Amino acid sequence: MIEEIKNAIFTSLSQNVGVTNQLGNPLRLYDAPVKHAAFPFMFWRRIETKPIAQDYSSAMEITVTLEIVCKNTGQEAAKKAVEAVSTWAHSAKPNVSGVNIALIMCAYSDVFRAIDGRTFLGVVRLKVIAE
Repeated sequence: MIEEIKNAIFTSLSQNVGVTNQLGNPLRLYDAPVKHAAFPFMFWRRIETKPIAQDYSSAMEITVTLEIVCKNTGQEAAKKAVEAVSTWAHSAKPNVSGVNIALIMCAYSDVFRAIDGRTFLGVVRLKVIAE
């Protein structure tokens, strides 16, 4: 189920004009940080799952953490990219065959300077309820 949801999120993000204006078309969303990628880009930082009910029924809570990387003076670019992904989540309806996504929302977002002192990072944490 996780790969299907991940693919549905990718497809939905790729079709959103606000997101592609900030993160490229085709969408620069990678499985891990890419050394020579065009900036800004985004990657899947973490995907956590847990059952909603104690009886481990089919309903799952999935927390998806996406990280946005912007070079040098990219604080404003990071803010715009985080805002675009957060806005997308507000009205997103990703389509997954055989999986019902009941909720997708932005649970957390932040922009900060990376430890190298030059790169800016954005973090968007999505909460997804699916069954």
